[in-house]
Amino acid sequence: MIRVFFLGLIGLAALVVIARQFPAVPDGGIAPSEALDQTGGPFARMDGDWEGAVVTYLPDGTPLSTQKSRRQHDSMSPGLQNITITMRQPDGTTATPKVIMTGRSLEQQGALRRELSGPDGTLAVYAGRRAGLAMIWHRRDDAAGLEETLREEVIRTAQGDLYTLDGTGSYEKGRRRVIFEGRFRRPDSESDRP
Repeated sequence: MIRVFFLGLIGLAALVVIARQFPAVPDGGIAPSEALDQTGGPFARMDGDWEGAVVTYLPDGTPLSTQKSRRQHDSMSPGLQNITITMRQPDGTTATPKVIMTGRSLEQQGALRRELSGPDGTLAVYAGRRAGLAMIWHRRDDAAGLEETLREEVIRTAQGDLYTLDGTGSYEKGRRRVIFEGRFRRPDSESDRP
């Protein structure tokens, strides 16, 4: 009987040792090692070219517009990524006025920051934070009546990576708030092939 008890204790100790080798999974179901790519930094999952569309809605769900978009994300180092965004009308022509944004995402001492410049030189500065695998970005300018919050995440699917961009914003004083969603795939992903 004592031998069985000691064998049980040895077996239990072995299970504890093995279990400690696995990453802990928080309530969200995402292992911490997935939340941050240690070798490539927080922006590594977004690296590369992405094509898709951004749909804008009124708060009641009425669609306002759809614009095709191409996003290029290039990490220069683990804490710095350059971004180029081109928006196009649904027929493929470049929006008028030509809407192209360039900028960068930065991580400095754990804080995230994104700076995007429009074609007219206006600068949009976002403060960011991580939420599991996603990044939440926010900017506000009370003088202009502008406020925008968005959530970005790259989700691995059977059809290839899916870049999601969801948010809400008001862009001028007195203007109503809009909701937007963007879905992007890599141009060379399986789902984009005929």
